Amino acid sequence: MAAAKRNHIELVPKLQVASHTLWMTRHRDWAKLTEGEVRKPWCSLYCLSNPAVQPVVEELIRATADLIKPRYFHLGLDEITHCGYPICPKCKKANLTRLLLDHVLPVKKLLNDRGITPIIYQDEFFNLVQGPFPTPNKPMADFPEKLGRDVMINSWEYNENPSTTIGKKIRARGFRDLIYMSYSIRLGNSWKLPKIAHELNAKGNILAHWYSAPATLDTPDRSHFNSYPAIIAQANYSWNTGDIDFNRLPVDSAAVLRELVDGASESSFRGEAVPVPLAGVFNRKIGADPQFPRLDEKLASEIRRLAAADRAKFDVTVRNDGIMAAVLSGTPEDGYGTKPLTIPVGARFSGAAFLMAASIFNTFAVPDGKIKIGEIRIVYDEGKPAIVPLTLRYDLNDWNTFIGGNRSRAVLRGNDAEGSLFSLYSVEWSNPRPGSVIKRIDVFSDKRSGIATALFALSLAGADAAPVGVPAAVSEKSAPVRPEAALRPFIDLSRGFPAGTRKSTMATKGFRSRVVDDPRQGKMIEIEVDETTDQPARCCIDLRVEGLKEFRYLTFRLKVSDGDAIARPDIYWMVQKPDGTFRALAALNYAPALNSGMWHTVCLPRSRFNEKEH
Repeated sequence: MAAAKRNHIELVPKLQVASHTLWMTRHRDWAKLTEGEVRKPWCSLYCLSNPAVQPVVEELIRATADLIKPRYFHLGLDEITHCGYPICPKCKKANLTRLLLDHVLPVKKLLNDRGITPIIYQDEFFNLVQGPFPTPNKPMADFPEKLGRDVMINSWEYNENPSTTIGKKIRARGFRDLIYMSYSIRLGNSWKLPKIAHELNAKGNILAHWYSAPATLDTPDRSHFNSYPAIIAQANYSWNTGDIDFNRLPVDSAAVLRELVDGASESSFRGEAVPVPLAGVFNRKIGADPQFPRLDEKLASEIRRLAAADRAKFDVTVRNDGIMAAVLSGTPEDGYGTKPLTIPVGARFSGAAFLMAASIFNTFAVPDGKIKIGEIRIVYDEGKPAIVPLTLRYDLNDWNTFIGGNRSRAVLRGNDAEGSLFSLYSVEWSNPRPGSVIKRIDVFSDKRSGIATALFALSLAGADAAPVGVPAAVSEKSAPVRPEAALRPFIDLSRGFPAGTRKSTMATKGFRSRVVDDPRQGKMIEIEVDETTDQPARCCIDLRVEGLKEFRYLTFRLKVSDGDAIARPDIYWMVQKPDGTFRALAALNYAPALNSGMWHTVCLPRSRFNEKEH
C-alpha cells in the first residue's frame, strides 16, 4: 500500500459476490458452500439460501475495507445467471431480486458506514448490445434501484466499436456514478471507451486482463500479445481523447511499456550501430505477391530514409533488379526460399537489431495462442549458440498491422502503393556474451506455420570490427530468385455482380451494395448500411465462385470507412456439398481493420483451407 501511495495509485479492492466465486473454493472450510459447476471455476457460485455464506462474505469485505480504507469497493455481481444461478431447489422457489438484496444490502451498509461506495457490474440489470445477455435478466432488472442509486455502475463493453447506448440507459435510470471497463485484447475497444467515458462524464475506465490476457508486465511471454500495447493505448486515450487512431500513434505502444517496465528496448541495443551487408542473401521483390506490401520505387526510397534515421541505423538495400528482402517460406504454396539464411559476422558486439516482417495470415486458422514462425541462431566461435525465437505477434508481427509485438518494435508504418497499411519491425537481441566472437547468424523459418518471414536489414551494436555479411555479387544473382506467381481474378466484377450473387439482411432499415471503381484497387464492392437500432444487425453478400480447383492462395482487400457502427466484418469461404448444403473451408474475423480507414490485405494460403481448423 505504501508503494501504491508513492506512485499515486489508488487501490480499489474487489471481491466477487454471488458469481465467479473462485476465491471461495480455495479454502477447505468454504468450498462446501459453493454449488454448480465448481469444477469449472469460472462459473463457480455459492448458495444464497445457505445461512453460512453471509458471515464469510461480510467478514472478508470488512477485513479488506479496514485494511485498505478505500473510497470504492467492487462487488462484481456480473453474469449471475450465466454461471447457472439459481441451482438449489430453495433458491429456485425464491424471488431472485429479494434473495440477492437480502445478501447484498448488508454488505452495502457495511461499506457505506465506512464512507465507501460499492461498485457493481451492469450486465444482469441493464440492456446489453453485446455479451451473453441480449436483454436484462427480467426477474432482477429492478435490483440496482432497490439496492440504491448511490452505487457506482461498472459497464463492461468488449466490442471493438462500443457505443454510448448502455451508458445513456444507466444515466436515464438515475445512477450518477458510472465507470467503464474495456478488454485489453481488443485495441479498438481500448481506444473508444475512454472517449465514451469522457463524453458521459464517467469516473474513468478500467482495463481488464482476465482469462486469455493475464496481466504480468514483467513477463511478456505470459501476457496476451495485445496486453502491452493496450495498457499504453488506454492510458493515452484516458488523458488525450483526440481522434488519432491507435494505429496512427507516433510510437509503438508495446515498446513504450517495455521501456517503462524494465528498459528492455533500450538495453537490447546500445552502442554505435553498424549495418551488416545483406544484399547477397536477398531473394524477393517485395510486393510481387499479396503476402507482402506492394512497394514502388518511391516507397522503397522513403523506407531507406526512415530506416537509416532509426536508432539502429538500418541500411535497407534495394538491388538493381528490385530485390530488397530475404524471404523464408512458411508453407509449400508460397514459393519462397526454404533454406536457412546464413550471415557471416566475425566480430564481437553487444546487441543486434533485425528489421523484419511476417506475411499476413488467416486469424481464425492462427488462434490467440503462440505460433512459432522461425528462430534466429547466434553462433559463437565457441560454446552453444544463442536462440532468438520468432513467435507470431510476440516477437514479430505481420506487415499489415500496427504493433510490433511484446518483444519487437514497430520502426516504419505507412501505406503501400495500393493503400494498404504496412509496418516493419525491429527484433532486438542483447548479447549475454559480448566478449566472445560471433562467427555467424542463421535465420530459420518454420515451414509448417503458413507464415513467411522477411528480413530487410540487420544492424549490430558496439561491434569491434566490420561484420563480414553477404554483399551483393556483381551479377546480383548470388541468391536464387524464384519466378513470381501470376495473379488472376477469381471473382470477375467487370460487369457488376456475378451470376448467382445472393444478398440478405436482418434487423436493419437499409442495405445497399454496388460495384464501383477505386483508383488504386480497381473494381470493388461497396456496401452501404443505414443506421440500425441498438440491437445487432447483419448484412450478407454471397458471391459464387466457379471452377476454382488449383491455386496457391486466395487474396482480397478490405476497408471500413466508418467503423463506429460495425461490430465486426466476417468473411467465409464455403464449398457446396452435393446435397446443396455448405461447409466452411476458412473463416476470417477482421475486427482490427475497423477503425483504420485503410485498406487491409487478406491472403489465405491453400494449406489454411483446413476444415478441422474452422
